[in-house]
Amino acid sequence: MAKKTVGLDIGSKTITLYLEGSGVIASEAACIGIDPYSKEPVSYGNAALNAARTTPGSVTLVKPMFEGSVSDHDGLELILDGMLREAGISRPEIVLAVSSGSNDAERNAVAEILYGIGARLVEYVNMPSACVLGSKADLADDRALISLNIGGGVTDIGVVKGCVTRFEQTVKYGCGKLDAAVDKFIRRKFNVAPDEQALNEIRIKVGSVHPSFDAGSYKFRARDLITGLPVSLAVTSEQTRAAMLPVAEYIAKVTAALVKSLPEPISGEVKDRGLLISGGGALTGGMDELLREITGLPVTVSPHATDCIIEGIGVAVENRDVFGALIREL
Repeated sequence: MAKKTVGLDIGSKTITLYLEGSGVIASEAACIGIDPYSKEPVSYGNAALNAARTTPGSVTLVKPMFEGSVSDHDGLELILDGMLREAGISRPEIVLAVSSGSNDAERNAVAEILYGIGARLVEYVNMPSACVLGSKADLADDRALISLNIGGGVTDIGVVKGCVTRFEQTVKYGCGKLDAAVDKFIRRKFNVAPDEQALNEIRIKVGSVHPSFDAGSYKFRARDLITGLPVSLAVTSEQTRAAMLPVAEYIAKVTAALVKSLPEPISGEVKDRGLLISGGGALTGGMDELLREITGLPVTVSPHATDCIIEGIGVAVENRDVFGALIREL
């Protein structure tokens, strides 16, 4: 069988594989399960996450990615090697999305892991370009726009003209910071500890960063910090807004400052075409309205907000005759 290229999106929360000719073939939680007694890894990805949820104490979850960087080299290698083995893929050419926020040492760490598990070649596409391609933006419109991807660990802001990234900036504020803000509010107000799943569901169901979005209240379960017993509580959109707004405003203000720094004619094109927002954070209630107010730009939410990176890598891989110049060796 002919060798096929593998697309790879390594996120702080999820790791996704794309196989040339087949599309997305695997998606796993970016975590490993460690036996609390032997301290050895016993599971990874969704299996580890499910074990931690269904049988608390059976495993300790460790996340190998933190704010867009590799924090556990061995853990990430275990996940990636396992995913490729389960997919029956060996000696692949791998194309991943890379943010300008990663330095040479961080990029080299990822490349070392991939070559270590058998990759014959490691290449990359700039993240803003991948977001635009995966969002199915109109490439016939050659005016510049801003790609704003609010991911799990970082927000990647890039100026894209056509499908080429012209400028990029990364801030270490993402869904993790939004969830942490809600977690802090809930702990202080109710004296309970919600788990990561509850925080994620709260942000998705009722999370708000602008008064235009109010979904009422959402019931969740948490652990009482005094008794240790599970309890059921409810949190409202208004309460999440009070918690998350400073994080969302920071992202918006950094974006606005970037727009002001752009030279003509790029700045004029961006003001006309606006922001294309993606990532899990783009789906937070009122995020688009907040960005419109603070940046003064038109805002479009990507129709493929949570999977535009891997889909964009797929577009580049499947159409090398058109987008081959975007793919570079890491």
